Amino acid sequence: MSDVKNDTLIDHAGQVRAGEEVDLAKVTAYLKAQGLDLQGEPELQQFPGGASNLTYLVRYANRDLILRRPPFGHIAKSAHDVVREAVIMRQLKPVYPKVPEIFAICEDNEVIGAPFYVMERLVGVIPRQNLQPELGLDEAKTRQLCLNVLDTLIDLHKLDPQAAGLDSLGKGEGYVARQVEGWTKRYRAARTDDVGDFEVVMQWLHDKQPQQEVAISLIHNDFRFDNVVLDVNDPLKVIGVLDWEMATLGDPLMDLGSALAYWVQADDDKFMQGSRRQPTNAPGMLTREEVIRYYGEKTGFSVANFDFPNSAITCWTSASCASTSATSPTTNAAEAWTGIEDARVTFSKPIIVWYCRTRLFFGSFRMATRAALSRSCSVAVTGTRPMNSGIIPNFIRSSGSTIASSSPTLRSSRCVIFAPNPS
Repeated sequence: MSDVKNDTLIDHAGQVRAGEEVDLAKVTAYLKAQGLDLQGEPELQQFPGGASNLTYLVRYANRDLILRRPPFGHIAKSAHDVVREAVIMRQLKPVYPKVPEIFAICEDNEVIGAPFYVMERLVGVIPRQNLQPELGLDEAKTRQLCLNVLDTLIDLHKLDPQAAGLDSLGKGEGYVARQVEGWTKRYRAARTDDVGDFEVVMQWLHDKQPQQEVAISLIHNDFRFDNVVLDVNDPLKVIGVLDWEMATLGDPLMDLGSALAYWVQADDDKFMQGSRRQPTNAPGMLTREEVIRYYGEKTGFSVANFDFPNSAITCWTSASCASTSATSPTTNAAEAWTGIEDARVTFSKPIIVWYCRTRLFFGSFRMATRAALSRSCSVAVTGTRPMNSGIIPNFIRSSGSTIASSSPTLRSSRCVIFAPNPS
């Protein structure tokens, strides 16, 4: 591929959003004090999206660096912990080379007003909603790419946390129970009067949760195609894995279930296709059933009872972070979830309604939905920042729904922020 084609495949940073500027003089002075060789006048750009931690490109004459910091404004004490993320990456790098190298970690708020870290820039292709034609991937190559991405997750799950010095990263044993109990408490605390009580759901999760994890592994907790980086000259090769903010020790099947939350395949219905943000429907991509089977074969972990991680991690955490209620005249919230036992890999429509692809809002938007389980439903969505282009319209069009919001930029509503509990 030519350099021109390469350039079109790579994500580019743009102008820094107003109010999210960073003092480059202070950053440069700090980095030089850490021993970094930086030449020339720095230039600051910002990558779009990133509603969790903010990501900047800092360009010097002799090198490009990536800076990550928490969002501006008041945040919860344990949220957006960039120092934790950087420490994980630094310790993981020697045993998992696909982690970007960390050059500096700053916990001094006096430098830019918040903690931050600086890492290497991985120049490559980040697969998003559709695979670019310039990649030249036919069906066979697309299948190999899919397997290579899955192998990247499997390699992580096979690591010895102790060898990486990360055996104290999380509590480990009892991870599944903590997720069920924790998100049950959060849902009850966040629930408003017009939302179903989900007691049937909570009871199902409590009864169906495995008594013991298949293993205690390092888990990413947000593994998906747009968190991997491909070699621009060899797009079948994974050169990086990004966004380690929610990594912890836990059941690897929960991590796989989380990854499958985004896995919309070619034969899914129109409703599902409208929420697709990854190229998992492309010819050659594995189906969810094939992913689970491949994972089980490669890891040796039993996937015979995969309905729990597949349903629990993809649905209940999102239900806990959104005030959601069914308005179908024939089906209420509790009844809708009785179909969960038959959902397993194929995802029944009630599950998708409750999941509502909340995770596509990247944690910074507040969503309150009133979704009917019939073909027509009304969805009210509110948030404090503009939506990523296409997410809301695609979701609404695909479900034959109508949307109402209090303003074009969508205002905030009472709801907890979604993020899997890393404990």
